[in-house]
Amino acid sequence: MSSSPLLPRDNKGTTPTCACSRGHEGQGHHEWVMYAGGLLRFKRWYRSKTPPRCPLPARPKTVAMYLQHLANSSKSLSKATSASGMIFTYHDLSLVPASRIPTCHPLVGLVRRGAQRRIGTNPKNRKEPLEYSFVIKGVYMLWHERCAVRRMIATLALLMWVAMCLSSVRVRDVRFSETHAYIFVESRKTDQFRFGQVIDIARASLGMFCPMSMLLYAWVSSCGFPPDAFLFQGFDGRSMSSFNAKPVKYHQVRRCTFAMLFAACGRPPRELQVFYGIHSLRIAAASVVAFHPEVPEHSFLQVAGWSDVRSSRTYRSTY
Repeated sequence: MSSSPLLPRDNKGTTPTCACSRGHEGQGHHEWVMYAGGLLRFKRWYRSKTPPRCPLPARPKTVAMYLQHLANSSKSLSKATSASGMIFTYHDLSLVPASRIPTCHPLVGLVRRGAQRRIGTNPKNRKEPLEYSFVIKGVYMLWHERCAVRRMIATLALLMWVAMCLSSVRVRDVRFSETHAYIFVESRKTDQFRFGQVIDIARASLGMFCPMSMLLYAWVSSCGFPPDAFLFQGFDGRSMSSFNAKPVKYHQVRRCTFAMLFAACGRPPRELQVFYGIHSLRIAAASVVAFHPEVPEHSFLQVAGWSDVRSSRTYRSTY
């Protein structure tokens, strides 16, 4: 494969002709045909999730093509940067000299910088935390609805907002006392030691709007389920129901929750969905707790799910 630069295509789908190929039109055309064919092959094996094996060190052209495909097929820069880091680590652990690691090649660096310019600063990829007043107003309006499904979604919105990992909570993981509800979260992405955590929810003077009362309602409704069943199961748009014993999916709850919250507050969902992501509710909770002067450090670690004190302090200083 030629080492010619990776030039973008124009609006007509054709590749612009570079200056070096104008004098050798046949050779330049052949080079770009090979490049297009290589990109198609990368797309095929990437979709099948069976990447080809190659000896170390990998060729810089192969790594550049792979990162270019990741940058073209995703809206976030995280896939390309993560793949670049893993390739570097794999070569480093295999005792490949630094001068022969493909991610240090100028061509690979050119692809990374191009992806950074194209999608790295795109505002659609920046997910902001929801404001406290916005969430409370929307949930209160949903709670006064007569529809039980809207109340259930308000429950999910509030519990997700306080940093709950609802998809992994099972019936046996929930316990109640007179003043608190206890939820054991088996694993969280930010839990470095994977010991699990117990999260306490105190009773509030809000009647049925109290998070503990809402959680108790959901737990009583699932009494017919076995202990290892997920507390929140499939959502079909009208009710919470068991669907092959699978937990509720984040994107389903997010889509329904945000649509109803925005409708209740009179704000268009399509306009705001690009600014709020799947973790916006939980990020809002962590941000509110981080700013609160009376919240002790161990409580903030419990809510955010961090085992590293230094990481939590970095988060507070950043926000």
